[in-house]
Amino acid sequence: MWQVSPRITLQAGLRWEYLAPWHERDNQEGVFDPATGKIAYHVVPANLPAQLVPLVNAQADAFPAGIVKKDLNNWGPRVGVVYNLTERTVLRTGFGTYYDNLNLNELQFTRLVPPFYGICSLAAESHDRSARSPTICSRISTTSRSSRHRSRLIRTIELAYIVQWNVNLQRSFGGNYLLEVAYLGARAGTSTNG
Repeated sequence: MWQVSPRITLQAGLRWEYLAPWHERDNQEGVFDPATGKIAYHVVPANLPAQLVPLVNAQADAFPAGIVKKDLNNWGPRVGVVYNLTERTVLRTGFGTYYDNLNLNELQFTRLVPPFYGICSLAAESHDRSARSPTICSRISTTSRSSRHRSRLIRTIELAYIVQWNVNLQRSFGGNYLLEVAYLGARAGTSTNG
C-alpha cells in the first residue's frame, strides 16, 4: 500500500496461482492414446495382466505425471485505488484477475484405464448354470473396447478465470449513516497452460 498523496492511496499486488495436476500415488495413471491406439502411462504398471500387454504402450514417460501439462501461466494482478474527494466522500476502484480451482471430476473420466479400472463380462461356458467359467473376468478384451471409445484426450488444463473491476462512491451523513453507489463488472474466460 502506498500513500501517493494525502488524498490518494494505491494498493497493488501480483498473485501466481499454480494448480498441480492430479496424479496417482505411484504415477501409474494412464490414458488411451489415440495416436498409437494403445493405453499409455507415465510409469507403466508392472502388474498388468498378460491379456492387456498387447494393448499397452510399454514406453515409460509417454505422458507426464498427472497426464496433462502443468499450468504455469496463471498470473493474477490486483490493483486498488482510494481517492478522498472530500472529508465525507470517498471514491474507490479496483481491478483483479482470479482463477478457479480444477476438480478431479473434470479429469477422471479420461483416466479410467487398467489396471485401476476395467469392464468385465461374465458368461457361462454352456447353458448349464452350474458350469460357469471358473476364472472371473478372464476375457479382458472387453476392457480394451471400453478404453478405445475415448476419442478425445485432454492434454492441457484450461483453468477458468474471471477478471473483475469495480467503482464505488461512498458518502457519510452524520455519525451513523453511509450512502454507497457501486458498479461491478466482470468478464470470464479460460487460460490454456503454456
